[in-house]
Amino acid sequence: MTGLILAGVDPLTAIRYQIVVMYMLLAATALAALTAARLVEHALFDHAHRLIPLPEPH
Repeated sequence: MTGLILAGVDPLTAIRYQIVVMYMLLAATALAALTAARLVEHALFDHAHRLIPLPEPH
């Protein structure tokens, strides 16, 4: 935002860009967390939603 203001952009426009960037970061973080949770759920639970036991060490 500071770079845009120093470049001569209207401060309200710079603030709007900053808000858009913050929402993009929030969306990317939420999407990554949901994807990770789905992958972990698929790896740890069977089709009946039961926890898969860990294999015993030999």
